[in-house]
Amino acid sequence: MRDDVHDPVDLRDDPATRHILDLTDGLERVMGDRDLYARMLRRFYADYATGAVPLRRALSAGERERAHLLAVTLAGAAGVLGAHDVHAAATRLEETLRLDTDAQAPLAELERQLGLLQERLGAMLHPHAAPCRALAGPDDVLDELESLLARGDGAAVDVLEESGARLRAALGETVYAAVQEAARAFDFKRALALLAAPR
Repeated sequence: MRDDVHDPVDLRDDPATRHILDLTDGLERVMGDRDLYARMLRRFYADYATGAVPLRRALSAGERERAHLLAVTLAGAAGVLGAHDVHAAATRLEETLRLDTDAQAPLAELERQLGLLQERLGAMLHPHAAPCRALAGPDDVLDELESLLARGDGAAVDVLEESGARLRAALGETVYAAVQEAARAFDFKRALALLAAPR
């Protein structure tokens, strides 16, 4: 996606958004500066385009200190935005890592909450791309993704980011991350093969 051209950000406090992102709280933290808050939302959306994949990779590699730092950073970023559920989930994971206990359940919850937030942010930041996917189920999104990959269409990357929560649920975190990594490298053939592989 281009970074120099942005759709306007709809900062209305509607029920669908309020459940995931407390816009009132977020705007209060930046003294009502809507432009600044919109830039912060865009930055968060870009910074966490791969969801909690860096955290999972750090844990898989046994790098608990790095995972702890990533969790602390994510908790802070989410807290400033007013993303209370992501903040709480990241804080639980941070505490788990600090106490050196099993992190799998807190990480899974963080992945779920972060996926929901990123999906909502995608709809807010890219309103013209979101409506056709907002009501789509996982199978519809998978069909669209496969079609785009088969055509070598770079819009597949947008689908992966905007429908991350649905695709993670359908594919599993590991497959989703691998497909996204291949698509972002424009290796659409590999991404398509990963989607077609038995799970």
